[in-house]
Amino acid sequence: MRLPAASLQGHLCPVKTVARPNLVIMKHSLLKTIFTVFLFSSLAVLLITCQGNAPKPNVTQSTAAAAVIKPVPFPTNIVPGFKFPEDTATIINGWLGGYTSPYFDTVSIYKHAWGIWAGLTAKSGQSWNNQELLVYETWL
Repeated sequence: MRLPAASLQGHLCPVKTVARPNLVIMKHSLLKTIFTVFLFSSLAVLLITCQGNAPKPNVTQSTAAAAVIKPVPFPTNIVPGFKFPEDTATIINGWLGGYTSPYFDTVSIYKHAWGIWAGLTAKSGQSWNNQELLVYETWL
């Protein structure tokens, strides 16, 4: 007579079912310990190697550069008809038709935008590190 497999399972190896949970817990603890050791050793190596590579700021160069570069006023004579600053309430809103007109004064809007761009990127007449500075670079 043959016995069903379910009835034989508990009789063949009762120790195997008890020992497995402990083995899984032991493997989990070992993996956790290995991961923690690896993480901290990697962090230590990273911190040690990065300490010597930090560039040290040259204080004399930055103070000398600040003493030489003078802020240049915004030039308004580059684009003909450009004036800066414009009155937002009357002039610029008038170009937009007061928000009621379907037509805008695009020529004035483009002239104003181009005047701001041309003024910011105009040459300032100053140089630093053998490079000519633009107007906006003197304001930093």
